Amino acid sequence: MNLYEVLKKLEINYKEISHEKVMTVEEAKHIENMIEGIGGKNLFLTNKKGKYVLVLMDEDKKANIKDISKIVGISHLSFAHKEDLMNVLGLEEGSVTPLGIINDKDNAKLLDSYSSK
Repeated sequence: MNLYEVLKKLEINYKEISHEKVMTVEEAKHIENMIEGIGGKNLFLTNKKGKYVLVLMDEDKKANIKDISKIVGISHLSFAHKEDLMNVLGLEEGSVTPLGIINDKDNAKLLDSYSSK
């Protein structure tokens, strides 16, 4: 079931906004004028054992991966490869979103999602 089917099944109204993929907060600034809400950044991280973590952060926060490792209790975190992002969340580099969790069908690979304010 894809995201659109899930939203329809749950009767969730939405407005789709199309834009180019963004790799940095600076590139995402133009999107803030298209939608309501605050800016954020989403990080898809992994360790050497193939465990994954999705981190949601305020756009103004600095991503300190050592601190994130301590918070989630997983050592040696680093950014996941783009192939892993596609295999686990079905997403392309520059389009990381927590909605991609729907594509991790058995929740076998994604350990957890964390939000930092």
